[in-house]
This record gives sequence, structure tokens and C-alpha cells, in this order.
Amino acid sequence: MLRFLRDPYFAGVTAAFLLFAAGWGLLLPSFESVDEQNHYRYMVFLKDHGRLPVQLPSPAESTGEGHQPPFYYALGALALRILEPSAGLVEPPRRPTLFNHQPVYFEHTDGEGLMRFPGQAWPVHGLRLLQLFALLLPGLLCLGLVLARLLDPVAARLAFAVTALNPAFLALAGALNNDHGAWVFGTAALACLLLPAPERPIPLPAWLGFGALAAAAALSKPTALGLLPAALVLVLRKPGEARRRGPWLACAMVAAALAPWFLRNLRLYGDPTAWNALVQDCPQCVHPKPLLLWRWWWFWIERTFETYWSVFGWMTWRAAPAVTLAFAGACGLALLGLAKAGTGSLGRPRSAAALAAVAGVCAVVLRHDLFLDPPAGRYFYAAALPIALFLGQGWGAFRPPAWAPWAAAAALAALNLWLLFGRMVPMYYPSA
Repeated sequence: MLRFLRDPYFAGVTAAFLLFAAGWGLLLPSFESVDEQNHYRYMVFLKDHGRLPVQLPSPAESTGEGHQPPFYYALGALALRILEPSAGLVEPPRRPTLFNHQPVYFEHTDGEGLMRFPGQAWPVHGLRLLQLFALLLPGLLCLGLVLARLLDPVAARLAFAVTALNPAFLALAGALNNDHGAWVFGTAALACLLLPAPERPIPLPAWLGFGALAAAAALSKPTALGLLPAALVLVLRKPGEARRRGPWLACAMVAAALAPWFLRNLRLYGDPTAWNALVQDCPQCVHPKPLLLWRWWWFWIERTFETYWSVFGWMTWRAAPAVTLAFAGACGLALLGLAKAGTGSLGRPRSAAALAAVAGVCAVVLRHDLFLDPPAGRYFYAAALPIALFLGQGWGAFRPPAWAPWAAAAALAALNLWLLFGRMVPMYYPSA
């Protein structure tokens, strides 16, 4: 770990991640990231009441996100007790031109301006910064460590820069959202299984770490449940692994952590996943799609990809079509490289586990998106580590020169500077 942290490239990209994410956290007005006011409302409810909200029958006690598992919000509630015990939420009025070529979602008071955080604005911005340094930074360092250990040096640097300086990823890193819990704890859980030498059995502490962290991820957002097949694949592909205690203890830890949540939902809503509560809380989002409607599948792929990389705010404003095309070209090149190189330095067990994690998250996301609108790339941030591994493995197949990661990081830094100060600040603070 110390060697990884001393690498000037990884240290520089990490510093850039902190600067840009802090920029988003400080400059983006309160609740102008997707559903942020609902995530914050859940934290305030836990802080004030010391129990989980009940969503049915209506009206829901915490509208918008109260059906979600509680771990991420419990961390936020604990932080709120420290930062501002009296913090509350009065949702500002929404703009009447919402989604009609209008990226700004709420009407903000005159007091809340550029780097001015009066009233309820400052606890939101304070939580954003605390989250960045206490939760997201350790998650990013864990992701970088795995990339540095498992990929060739140039490929690892490329994958780390593109993940850490992904514009949409950075924008979300400056806001409150339970996808953070899924990707941070999910990344750490997968690291426990992927870092041990592939030719040896996975040690018991690694399995216990996986069990605890996978439970934390799934109790932050259900998309992280899709990471569990990675463990099953490793058990099946490693001889004798199924006869060891580790996998069974990890399975028991995850089951024990999730059982109270599922049983509570079953008792209150008649549904262990709280799906009924979600549907009643957002009936306007319910639009079942036919499985054979190819136009929807194309829209789903396009919208998910675009929002993974380059759509911001309430998913209402984009970087530029050229930016999305550039990311599409880079991902297409990685796919060609994967077809050319195969598993490469990852090896078959790790590659199979990473693929199972991506496929599992995709299955959970599709379960949601086939019934509810709209698709969102951030749902796949739970699989940020395996996606980064595949991107790096694919690019590494073309043996990029040593200067390529530096050029990529410089280009991404310039793009993020333009988005922050050339697009976002003028949009939200036109008189600044």
C-alpha cells in the first residue's frame, strides 16, 4: 500500500480527484444533484427519530428514498449529529420549467450563492466534504491498489485515471447519494477476493472481509447484491474452495446482515425488497417495458452509457456529444483489446469473477429499469472496480506508451475544469 501511495502518478490523480470532487461539493447548490434532497431527508429522519421510516400506508415518512436499505444513511445521520444536531430539511420550491431545457431544478434563496451556505445549505455542503474524505477517498485508494496489483503499470494508470476523473463520477462524488456506499464497500469487498494469489486458496480473513463489506454495500444500495456472484464463481473455479470454511462464513455474514432488513420489509409491506413501497412512493416512474421492444433496449444502452460518463445535475445537462463519443470510442477500443488479449494478467478465475460481478449488477439494474424510469449509469458504480479492470486490460493489449496515462489524465483534468468553471458555475450562478 505504501509503495502504491508513493507513486507520483497515482498520487497526482488522487489529488486531482479530491480537488474536482471538492469543487463540485462546494460549488453545486444544495439538492441540485439527482435525488439529493431525498437522500438528505432520509439522513435527517434517522437523526431525529432514531428509527427507520415507514413508507406504507401513504404518506411516506421519508419520501423518495425511504424504501432504501439504511446503512449509508445511518452513517450520514451519525455525521449530521456531529456537524449540526439541529439540521432539518425544508425542500425549496421547484422551478416550473423543470426538464423543459432547464437544468436548474430548485428555486434557491438569494442568500445561497457562490461559496455562501446559509441556513440548511451548510450542513449539506459539510456532509459532502466529510463524505469525500472519510468515505470516497479510502474507496478510491482501494480501487487504485487493486488496479496497480493486477494490471500492467501503464494499463493500471490509464484505468485509474479514467475511473477517478470520469466527469459524471466526479460530479456525483460532490453530492449525497447512496450509490457511494455501493461502490466504496463493493470495491473493498471485491478487493478481498481478487488480491490473493490466484493459484492459492483465498485465506479466511479475506473471506470474512468480503462478507462484512459485501453486507455493508448491499445495505447501502441493492445494486450491490449483484456483486455476490463473483464469490460464487471463485468458489466454483478454485479447487477445494467450496470445502473450506471461508465461503460459508462469508455467506452467513451477508445473510445475517440482510435478514433483518428483508424480514422488516416483509412484515410492513408484504415484500422483502420494499418494491411495493418504492412503486407507491413514485407512481409516475412506473412504466413496464416489453422485453422484445428493441428501441427501448437501444435507448437503455445509450442512456445508461451516457449517464455513466457525461450527464450531470438532475440528469438534465450534458457535457457535449463529442465527450460522450470520445468515451464510447475509448470503451470500444478496450473491448477490441479484450477480444485480442483475453484474460491476460488478470487470469481466468479473476476475469470470471469480475465478469460475474458486472453481470450480476446488470441483472439487478435491469430488474429496476424494466419497470421504472429512467435508466441511470450511476447504478453501475457498484461495479466500478471490475469495469476499470476490464478497461485497463483491454487498453493494455495495445501496449500504450508510457506517456499515454499522463496525456489521458491531463485531457480529463482539462475537461473537468471546463465543466466546473465553463459550464456549471455560469449555469447555476449567472450573476457571479
